[in-house]
Amino acid sequence: MRNYKFISLIFIVGFIFYGCQKDDVQQNVCFEIAGDDCSHLCENERMAFLSGNTETGTCVMSIFLSDCPHQFILDGQQVDEVGWLEHWYNNPLLDSVVASSFLVHESMHSISANVSQPAEESFILLDCENSWIVSNTETFPSNEIAIEIPDENKTLRFNTYIESSHNLQFKGIYGLLEEFAAYYQGSKTILETGRSLNLIENPSKAKIYSNNSVIPYFEFKYWILTYLIHAESTHPNIFDSILNNENFAESFNSLDENYLNVVNQFINLHDPASDLSEISFRNVLEILESQDYLSMMDRLK
Repeated sequence: MRNYKFISLIFIVGFIFYGCQKDDVQQNVCFEIAGDDCSHLCENERMAFLSGNTETGTCVMSIFLSDCPHQFILDGQQVDEVGWLEHWYNNPLLDSVVASSFLVHESMHSISANVSQPAEESFILLDCENSWIVSNTETFPSNEIAIEIPDENKTLRFNTYIESSHNLQFKGIYGLLEEFAAYYQGSKTILETGRSLNLIENPSKAKIYSNNSVIPYFEFKYWILTYLIHAESTHPNIFDSILNNENFAESFNSLDENYLNVVNQFINLHDPASDLSEISFRNVLEILESQDYLSMMDRLK
């Protein structure tokens, strides 16, 4: 594993914390970067909220602000700083937990765009002490695997990440890995902020939080493994280059292990598989236990 200590990682910029008082945000602490002032972003309520309620959010936003981002990625599109701030000021979601998760998720994409060379690499963050720069070997667009996914296995995000012309399509499996990492950080943020605000035990909230965290874990694991199974039979050279990409395997396995730990905590509160409407999700759970998928996981170890 390639380990990057946050302060010595790619960001050779120190940061200090300072208070930013708002009556309706708990324990507001925002970030001012010594020598490269991003303190105006502190005025964003969602960003201020994170540092008082989630270690994950604090980690991600510290990295995000450590070099005054020159690229802001929102819903897969590059926006300017004004557009970024306006989105989070005016976000209609009333639930601070889910809104904060979205902020962390989208910030992960901006970090990757700023830290790596997006057309050639992927920045995958596990935590503030462990991350990878994953070289992007040759791929094919992710929508090619749609033929491998029957209608009954098409879950909520299938159209967005597999069938559509999503901007990460050109990165193939590495785009799916970046989304897997972003959903992991967002799910940790939901878990931590939900607990901090004593909302996680509320049955109606637990269902919303669990569905926003548990289902993406299984979706992206399913699609990544399906991509590999399809590649082996149709693009053997591409398959070999991915399988031999050490940082891909290490980052995927580390995300899988740690994300599953988060998922299990959510399932103890609410199991999405218990919802009668989640037929496709239950189908995905079943196929991930099939021999082909278990064998592919073993080959990545």
